[in-house]
Amino acid sequence: MRKLLYCIVFLCLSITNQAQELSKKVETKYFRPSISTIIEEPSTRNETLITEKLKTIEFNVKFDDHRIDIPYKAKAQDMDSYLKKVSNVVVSKWFNRDAKGNFNTDLVAQRGEYTSNDADAMQAKAASVDRRQMLGEKLLSKTYVFYYKINNIKTMEEVYDETDAKNRKTMTVFKPVKRESEGFQMSYSVSAYRLNFNDSVSNVFYNNYWSDINNQNMANVAKWDTVSFPFVYVTSITGLSESSQPKDPKFYTENKIKKQTNQELLESFSGMMLSTAFDKFSNTIEDFKVKATVCNTKPLSAKIGTKEDLRRDDRYFVYEIELDANNNQVKKRKGVARAVLVSDNKGVATGSTTPSTFQQQGGRSLYEGMLIEAKRDIGTVVSGGYSMINPNKALGGIKLGVDQLMRLGNSSNVYFGLDLSINSFADINPGYISALDKDDNDLGWLTNGDDKFSGFTAAIAANFSKEIYFTQKGNIFLKPAIGVGISLYSINSSDNSDISFTIPDPDDNSKEIHNPYYSWTSWYVPASFALGINLTPSIVLEAKPELIARFAARTGSVTLSNGESISYKLKQNTTDATDEMKSWGFNKIDKLNINPALNISLRLRF
Repeated sequence: MRKLLYCIVFLCLSITNQAQELSKKVETKYFRPSISTIIEEPSTRNETLITEKLKTIEFNVKFDDHRIDIPYKAKAQDMDSYLKKVSNVVVSKWFNRDAKGNFNTDLVAQRGEYTSNDADAMQAKAASVDRRQMLGEKLLSKTYVFYYKINNIKTMEEVYDETDAKNRKTMTVFKPVKRESEGFQMSYSVSAYRLNFNDSVSNVFYNNYWSDINNQNMANVAKWDTVSFPFVYVTSITGLSESSQPKDPKFYTENKIKKQTNQELLESFSGMMLSTAFDKFSNTIEDFKVKATVCNTKPLSAKIGTKEDLRRDDRYFVYEIELDANNNQVKKRKGVARAVLVSDNKGVATGSTTPSTFQQQGGRSLYEGMLIEAKRDIGTVVSGGYSMINPNKALGGIKLGVDQLMRLGNSSNVYFGLDLSINSFADINPGYISALDKDDNDLGWLTNGDDKFSGFTAAIAANFSKEIYFTQKGNIFLKPAIGVGISLYSINSSDNSDISFTIPDPDDNSKEIHNPYYSWTSWYVPASFALGINLTPSIVLEAKPELIARFAARTGSVTLSNGESISYKLKQNTTDATDEMKSWGFNKIDKLNINPALNISLRLRF
């Protein structure tokens, strides 16, 4: 009876496919791909450790594990002939072929039921025949084989030797690389092939090779060992990974970390290869892109979740499906969203699955029924801008930044970042500034109130920020941030006379040390509340009002030849500060200085 039903389904699919020739349709449902693994035969013990470990690692939850037991591919073996053997084993597993050569559709039905969604469940409840299990037939054509090939494995010593050999040829003054790590570096490739189990192939399978326990066909059983099914090459990736650890024994005792064995270091490559393959193929292979229908817009929701490996802050595009001039369906992006609350939807859909919710981050008004599809990014933002208003130019100028999206507890849109500002000054009179030692003894003038100085300033701060969306479309957001950083004055000339970067070591006049007197640093705390506009999914315009608290500066810290570390406090002796001094913060170089700022920047999301 079940076989008859499958034949009916295939007839319907054939009619549907003929209709699709007239109008290409956009797939709006995620059908779970099944993944099998094949591996090139290892040449060394190290390669064997990696490949054997690779066979045991669990797959990403959004795929069905279709692991097969098949020998390694010999290095000289033709890929097409090897895939023919693989295809036989892959299809045998799909239909649970037993020792007597009989098939059944239990696994096909099970996977079809698991990939079904709430709409399928509701239709099943309303129909006299539950067709959810028959969705498994569609999954057969979404069966993929990943072919893993290790190109080479090098020890870190070999990597260092190669780097030194290259540098000897290119560097004017050769300097050996620091050999601080031990471990391995591996290059590899992964290729993806798809089982082309289309309607015609399926018909041949059922007509020529099918045999089951209720109707055993010995003629079909006898032919099976020579049967193969077509695979289609899809795409490949290459990778270079490093598995290493510090050489210094102190690292492990100070941090109470166990040192890994060579086997552990090598086996970690297996997970790197597998996760890289799944991540990269998820962006390039259409069947791997999670998709669903928008079921609500307040809040934006879709019935996908942990079963599809949805994670908080994952980026999704929302599309409207339209017809082009040739009457084919095409996707038109209407919005961008990130997951906020992820539903635990593991298990068979019942019709009442809790949807996951998303925060729209730009675009137009969305409506129920639109397509929402994974478009994962790496969560990195780089920015460039300028401090338009800043009473203290030492903390202004050109602004550069990089932020990384973090998953912290239940908070979404939280970033950890680094901000850098750079500015320069020329012919500035900083007034009277002297240096004091640790006992507050005055060591003399660093600036005498007459000479003018030139140099540059820089400031770098680490910060946490959070994007807060308050409109439904999410085109505008607020971003509070708080951080801590260090600012620098570096003075390199005075009245056209260069200031030396080194001076004689006070402990040993025959040696030179970095000049500690004209490199001044101070801690500062920036707090901001920015307004951002999402111009596109990748481009953001941001205006950031900021309040900066900069603490008293000290001269740069210097280590003498005897191992002693020294730095000096600064003392500002000017009572009447000029506007020039104020504009660079020299008037309060030895005090807490709080000033506002306004920064304008363009941010690029990757």
